[in-house]
Amino acid sequence: MPFEDRPRIRSASTKYDGSIHYEFDTRLIDHVDGCLRLWIPAGTPHRSYRGEGAFEADCVMLIFPGDEERAFNVVHYADAVRGIVAASDILTAAHLDGSTLRWIDLDLDVEVHEDGTPELVDEDEFEEHQLRYRYPSEVIEGAQRSAALAFDLATAASFPFDREHQLGIAGKRL
Repeated sequence: MPFEDRPRIRSASTKYDGSIHYEFDTRLIDHVDGCLRLWIPAGTPHRSYRGEGAFEADCVMLIFPGDEERAFNVVHYADAVRGIVAASDILTAAHLDGSTLRWIDLDLDVEVHEDGTPELVDEDEFEEHQLRYRYPSEVIEGAQRSAALAFDLATAASFPFDREHQLGIAGKRL
């Protein structure tokens, strides 16, 4: 199926208070075993709490709508962006609302560097926003569990952090 004919899915994430985190369009690659695999071409415009911009590299994003255990996404960059080849936002469980994918970003992130080393980042932001937005204890605990799982999977370079495999699937299906 030509890229232009693939279903468009809008990604609309917010902060816990409902303010914008990131909004951008993606194209569906597939939806298998609860995992949405989405394509974001380089140059795709986005709107965020930082203003407007565009993706610097082609990306494959994996996310698990409705999955409380895997409450994170993984974005694999075809080319490293500032030394990062994959990034994972820790979030509330995502849900698909028609053709819009929605979730709340909880500020904790796992980044994978070019040498394959994962790093948990933005812990200070997570702690600050726990107080500012009054995260309930179950949100804090869920975020910590999801961050630990994402970090362990990134360390092992196993699904959904198997970057080369994910980029290969995208290449075959686009």
